[in-house]
Amino acid sequence: MQITGRSARTLRNVSKTQHIKLQRSPISLRSSPRPNRSSEVHARKVFDKSLIETLKRRPYRVFNVLEDVQSSKFSSGVFSLLIMELVEMGLFEEALWVSREMRSSPDVKACLTVLNGLVRRRRFDSVWVDYESMVSRGLVPDVYIYSVLFQCCFKQGLSSELKMLLEEMISKGIKANVYIYTIYIRDLCRESKMEEAERMFGLMKKKHGVVPNLFTYSAMIGGYCKTGKLRQAYALYKEIVVAELLPNVVIFGALVDGFCKANELVAARSL
Repeated sequence: MQITGRSARTLRNVSKTQHIKLQRSPISLRSSPRPNRSSEVHARKVFDKSLIETLKRRPYRVFNVLEDVQSSKFSSGVFSLLIMELVEMGLFEEALWVSREMRSSPDVKACLTVLNGLVRRRRFDSVWVDYESMVSRGLVPDVYIYSVLFQCCFKQGLSSELKMLLEEMISKGIKANVYIYTIYIRDLCRESKMEEAERMFGLMKKKHGVVPNLFTYSAMIGGYCKTGKLRQAYALYKEIVVAELLPNVVIFGALVDGFCKANELVAARSL
């Protein structure tokens, strides 16, 4: 690959600051066998103020130059950092392009940023396509990657997929966190499957040792009120108080609405 004209002059000026020679011959850089803190710091040094300004103007051309780096481990770290920098600058589409053009998968943090950005933009089909592509190029998903996938399934209304994802995590020995359990329980409550929600709520606490948070309680209380199980809803409310959590407006709203619909106005006023 050869870069000519004004773009080459700009990149040569940047490279002088970083002591990287952009020549026609391949760039030779030393890297440790494993990505570590020192390599990350070294990669970050590449992205000084001058290079960031270049990224803003010509992110695609910078990627083409960086692709000449011979060390795959080093270039993967640089590309992952490039993705993070582009997202921070509000250039999500450019970050997505870099992620898709890499020969190997970005690191977990960069993958998480890309997938989360797609979910926030409600580009759900792209989430699954890009996730499969990342895995095929070497991504080993962790609990945080699965958290984004759970969020995507919930927003798509894919209840069956949530169960499959949870089973997949268990088979891989990945322990679900409170965020994942809460999404799973919210979906069950949304479908008025309170018996399953109760079972999962119990397993979460007793078997897996995951402490529910306010959002978990909110989902359960909302589900109980929706199905007219006010006694169970109020019992969970008391559990929140004992746990010294501060009930939010969603919990109070669900309880008041449920008691009012059941003509339990005295109980509603006492909350």
